[in-house]
Parts: sequence; C-alpha cells; structure tokens
Amino acid sequence: PPDAPPAAVAVVIDGSLSLRPLRSVIAQTLKGAARNTKLAAWIATDAAARPLDLTLTDAGLAEADFTGGREAIAALRAALSWARSQPGPATVVWLHGPQPADLGDPAALDQMLEFGLRHIPLLDVPLVPGAHRLTEKLYRRSDLRGVEQMTDPASGLPSLFEAVTKGRQPPSLVTARQQEPPTSGTQTSDQLARYAAFASTVA
Repeated sequence: PPDAPPAAVAVVIDGSLSLRPLRSVIAQTLKGAARNTKLAAWIATDAAARPLDLTLTDAGLAEADFTGGREAIAALRAALSWARSQPGPATVVWLHGPQPADLGDPAALDQMLEFGLRHIPLLDVPLVPGAHRLTEKLYRRSDLRGVEQMTDPASGLPSLFEAVTKGRQPPSLVTARQQEPPTSGTQTSDQLARYAAFASTVA
C-alpha cells in the first residue's frame, strides 16, 4: 500500500556545474509541486545553503551560477531540520550530479540521520550519472533511499515529485546476483557494489 502523502517536502539542489543544464527543468518541477504540497527548497553553494523563493517564476535558480562542485552537507542539514519541524510526515528530496571528491566532513550529517528522534526519508536522486562520495559514505543509513537513474529528467523529475507528494513509492534501486556479468549495460561507480555487499550482510 502507498505511504501516507507527506504534509511537507524539503528539496536540496546541487549547485554544481553538472546540474546547470537542468535548472529550468528543476524550477518548473518545483513550481508544479508547490501547488500540491507544502514545499521548501535550498541550493547548495560554496558559501552556505541558500533557501529558494518558490514564489518566483524561476524559483530563484536563475541567480545561481551552478559552477564547480558544491558541498551539500549544509543544505541537507537545513532541509532535514526544516522537515523535522513540520507537524506532519515529511520527506527530503536531494537532487544532485556526480561528486567524485570529498567535500566537507559528513560526520554532523551522519549523526543527524542516526540520532534524530524523528526519522525523515531522504531520497537520493542522481540527475547526472557518476560517482558521489557523500552518498557512498551515507549508504548504510536506512533513511537514505536511492532512486534509479533517470534517462530523461524533463519527464522523470515531475513524475518523481508526483509520486512523492501522493505517497507513492518512487522507483528505487534493486540489486540481484548472477554468475556472469551482463553483456550490455553501463558501468557506474562501485557504490552499488558496496551497497549490495552491505545489504547482503544485514538481510
């Protein structure tokens, strides 16, 4: 059965260069989702987590430069704090590209996920394929839920938010063992292999 629709959704947007081509898609998706549920959003920048004004046509993303690689820890902490302050069920959606380098210390975020009195689902949504060091460090957290890679974010992102706001479980990662490697497919990072190994030890 579907989960109860969240009363509030917090969104974290990676301000890195990899998401620059998707800023209009993200802005349109946020505007549409904000009509159906209570929504707040932050963009990860080098300075700090910047809250977005969702009353603006572009949700404030036109002012974001989307350069380099941005550390998302501060923005994720802000989103989790806001979500936990809401009176009803809440969800955090993290939109990001690859981040192959360590940026910042994830210890504070890890502790927040582990010891919070109220657990909030954190949907890990990679919009651009590639390794991400922070998700690799957080993969043991049960609150972190991986969402499958979108082939077309322009259609996939609105569908994802529709599923989230209506309490439907979005498509997630499923691992399976086989004797031989697949004859077709795209190799990504070893993050999935580590996740599969961890899942087999706790099953």
